[in-house]
Amino acid sequence: MKRLTGRGMSMLLTSEIYNRLKEYEDADEAGHLVRLPCRIGSIVYRVIEKCKPLAGGYGISRCHSTKDRYKFCGAYVEETRFELAIIDEIGKTVFLTREQAEVELAKRRLEKEYIGIDPGKSGAMAIINGKKITTVPFDEEAYADALARVDEKNAFAVVERVNAMPGQGVTSMFSFGTNYGFIQGLLTANRIPYELVMPQKWKKEFGVTSDKNTSIAVAHRLFPDVSLLRTDKCKKPDDGVAESLLIAEFARRKL
Repeated sequence: MKRLTGRGMSMLLTSEIYNRLKEYEDADEAGHLVRLPCRIGSIVYRVIEKCKPLAGGYGISRCHSTKDRYKFCGAYVEETRFELAIIDEIGKTVFLTREQAEVELAKRRLEKEYIGIDPGKSGAMAIINGKKITTVPFDEEAYADALARVDEKNAFAVVERVNAMPGQGVTSMFSFGTNYGFIQGLLTANRIPYELVMPQKWKKEFGVTSDKNTSIAVAHRLFPDVSLLRTDKCKKPDDGVAESLLIAEFARRKL
């Protein structure tokens, strides 16, 4: 910046103005002058990720920074006041307009991996990572391999919460319970935060019913390029694959 208080300039300015300009220019040249992006106390918008204490009810998830059970709320935009302590965050996590913050939020959500799991041996797992979508029909080794490749610090999973059904046999209940525990154990071992969500909750988001064909129809509509076949030899779309996709999409939208 060209100085206005050089030799000979004091005659053109009043003493008070000259001294004030000289003070600012000396501070600027010494690197002590900070140009603020806005006034102190102005409203700015911060993109944050928080783990909040679980309010109880349907969900269980875990926070990376504690052994306690938490409800993971994902990234969202929070209105705050500008102060000097956050000046280095401007343009990174703090923005002058909500629109700028929403763009950053959308970018983060695209970079995050959302995992949906429909439990049971006839179930499946889906992983949405930006535009890349992976489906994995249930197989213990396939689940273990897929989750081992997930970045646990940038992922979140939703598992459908299930309860024993009237008339279900003891052997069937034991087998399903073993599968359910295996899934949660894998997520915990890989340090992937997760939440258990009642089927009524995620199904309401998409307007599907207990009729599995409605899940298949919605999955086809939302993911037209994703195969819903359980294997290459299958000819009919699989409801387990379809519902795992919808559960992963629920996580992306809501968490």
